[in-house]
Amino acid sequence: DNVKELMDEINYNRDEYTAESRRKAKNHLMEAKTNRLNPAKCRKNILEAREELREGKRDKKMKD
Repeated sequence: DNVKELMDEINYNRDEYTAESRRKAKNHLMEAKTNRLNPAKCRKNILEAREELREGKRDKKMKD
């Protein structure tokens, strides 16, 4: 469920994140899907994806 929610957030808020951070986050989410049977690895992949998005978040002040 967390994977789907985060993927939806990436797709819905595309303009808030850099292309590179979206790509890296999606790669981590794909790994999480393959690690569904191992909850610890799956959770780690989801956390890594969120970290990539945090690091790649665009500063809205820069646009103004």
